[in-house]
Amino acid sequence: MASFFVRKGKNIQNAIVFGAMSVYGGFWRHIYLKRSLKAVKDSEKHLLKLIRKNEQTAFGMKYNFGRIRFVSDYQKDVPFTTYDDYKEYVDETFETGKQKLMTADDIEYFADTSGTVSLMKHIPVVKASYKPYLHCASIFIWMVRQEMKKRGIPRSLCKGLNLIETGSYPTPGGMRHGYISGYALSSAEVVIPVITCFPKELLSAEGDTDVKYLKARFALEDAKLVYLMAVFMSALTDFMVYIEQNHELLINDIRKGTIDSSIKMPADLRKEMEAKFSPKPERADELESIFKAKDSGPLIPRIWKRMALVVAIGTGEFAPYVSRMRHYTGDSIAYCNEMYAASESLIATCMQPGDDEYLLVPDSGYYEFIPAGGESEPEDDPEAVTIKDLKKDGFYELVVTNLAGLYRYRIHDVVRVTGFEGEAPKLAFAYRDQQVVNIAGVHITSDQIVSVVSGLEHEYGVELNDYSIYVDDDHVPGRIIFYLETARESDEEKELRLPEIIEKLIVKANSDYGHLREADEIAPCVVKLVTQGTYKRMRDKKIENGTQVNQIKTVRLIRNEEQLEFLEQAAEVCPGEGYE
Repeated sequence: MASFFVRKGKNIQNAIVFGAMSVYGGFWRHIYLKRSLKAVKDSEKHLLKLIRKNEQTAFGMKYNFGRIRFVSDYQKDVPFTTYDDYKEYVDETFETGKQKLMTADDIEYFADTSGTVSLMKHIPVVKASYKPYLHCASIFIWMVRQEMKKRGIPRSLCKGLNLIETGSYPTPGGMRHGYISGYALSSAEVVIPVITCFPKELLSAEGDTDVKYLKARFALEDAKLVYLMAVFMSALTDFMVYIEQNHELLINDIRKGTIDSSIKMPADLRKEMEAKFSPKPERADELESIFKAKDSGPLIPRIWKRMALVVAIGTGEFAPYVSRMRHYTGDSIAYCNEMYAASESLIATCMQPGDDEYLLVPDSGYYEFIPAGGESEPEDDPEAVTIKDLKKDGFYELVVTNLAGLYRYRIHDVVRVTGFEGEAPKLAFAYRDQQVVNIAGVHITSDQIVSVVSGLEHEYGVELNDYSIYVDDDHVPGRIIFYLETARESDEEKELRLPEIIEKLIVKANSDYGHLREADEIAPCVVKLVTQGTYKRMRDKKIENGTQVNQIKTVRLIRNEEQLEFLEQAAEVCPGEGYE
């Protein structure tokens, strides 16, 4: 009887929190759309307010913020910046806790960059930086509610699986540092466990703990989950692969209400988690029959019949993972591409499921745009335009002025303007200028590589789990090596044609590459197939080395010997010209 009232109380708490967050999300969605109608004026006011606020900081006095009265003054007096322009300030605050160097607000956290293309940086975060994340996260909850309504799912209980972690570490100066996604979530640690399927202890589990097992266990036990959430779509695909590969162990533990002795975790956490599990033979039987019926349709709608929404970044370089995830969800479940954010700022957010574009967020910073050709890197000494000068279908490098003391900061992301909501631009991520494939002076951008991969899958039926690219400059003339992990074995005839197919697709995406191939200034591309699970092992290795799951990205452009050696060891010898 007592457990009944505890469960009833938790359900009521869930309904209240979920309802409040969905209303809050609908409110902020309305506010963002309303502000978009006067985005030009509001963004200028927002910038000047930031300048006034930070006049007396070390950075503000260095660039005479007190004399800036117009946006044109700001652009004239303050140069473009990179991390090196702030490193001295950042290091001093990080090490000693000294404030007011970059921003008048106290820095309370440092967001660690992922270090995918350069060394890790510590990006300052102030309390105000959190608010846009809260607004956008609540918009996702509003989307879940809308999708539940469409499906006639009762709103009495809304729980989901959240793979975002919140762990952080102390700085010598008495603050914390970690990944920005973890910081954004940690500020809502009281609320998040109420609408997720696992307890708060797993939001930031430390030590040698198999968190993936525990989250899979809680998720599989709850048949009524309605959403799945992660930062990147790859985290969700890896999670589903884990469940497939370990379903017998998980089902056996669900049946007995135990945790297998092979699962790693500290003794005190094991005792705590075991107390939360009880035998569930009926659910175990149901799951067993689901996994045995392999040809009965996508797995996720059979495990969780109420599943309504998948929330994770699946655009840009993460687009290939969407097709992998669709293998598990089918087409009946809606997808939300979450938000477009970097460690430096939350830039834009998805406004409705299915959108591949993002609406610029008005309260997270001020943004400028450097015109960039679709097939070239931005200039070294360019001029920036503001949102009133943007053109539909134009490519632009983003320049960020954020809430925490970064001014005219080049984050090296290039976006395409897909349209406008009022005066506010809608953006699609195109590529990072630091990840452009440069061979014989030809720049092949990441969005063009994505189009090659998409062509492989949709035009030629080659299903890929993942891929990377290496520019082989040691070969004369230079050439591109593609490392591909196929989802399943292809027929031999198709394998033999892979180099020819990829060459055609690159030429289709980038005509300059085709011209230099005809002139024999670029050698034919090489294709190397790697063994199944290679990229998952690569991501798991990063997690073992301390990288949070929030920040795990596949290395697309191979830049060092360690990455190259890892893939070379996994490469299979394949027949046919163009293979090695």
